[in-house]
Amino acid sequence: MMLKDAKHKKLKLGKDLGILSHNDEIVKEIIFDGITTYSTSFETMAEKAAEFILHRKKIQEIVPTLLIRRGSL
Repeated sequence: MMLKDAKHKKLKLGKDLGILSHNDEIVKEIIFDGITTYSTSFETMAEKAAEFILHRKKIQEIVPTLLIRRGSL
């Protein structure tokens, strides 16, 4: 909805309006010259979950968050 409104009002992302989205997806890389995202590594989380299941070893760990800066900021 926000992107549709910005387009309708002829606002330029990264200049007139900034957008930051959670969880990176391929579509966010493509639309509107790219939407900036912050996301954690789901691959790392899956590895840690598998490690817990296989070894029954409790894990308490911070999975780093990555900022992927694109045209929307």
